[in-house]
Amino acid sequence: MINQKAILIKELKNEKEWKEAYPVMKQLRTHLDEDQFLQLIQEAAQKEDDKMAALYEKGYGEALLNYVHNWSKENGYDIVSLSSGLQRIDAHRFYENKMEYDKVSYVFLKRL
Repeated sequence: MINQKAILIKELKNEKEWKEAYPVMKQLRTHLDEDQFLQLIQEAAQKEDDKMAALYEKGYGEALLNYVHNWSKENGYDIVSLSSGLQRIDAHRFYENKMEYDKVSYVFLKRL
């Protein structure tokens, strides 16, 4: 857990915390309803290498990603990947220009 200058970042570990994160996640993944979101998180939680963290203020994407980067390094991971909707052009610019992420692929989805 990191707490600097009234910024709180922590790993989300249970359904109550996941539900609290849903309104923000809904802004990022507009196609997911709460039940779908919880199902995805529960499936990911069963894998030891999938984690979810939250920053408890708005507008602090850099601090949150720095937390993820530091956690990853401390736990022996050398890659952080993220996916972002095609419509989120400002977010892509932030990831590439501010956070120095490389755009290495597209994610394809087929609804059945």
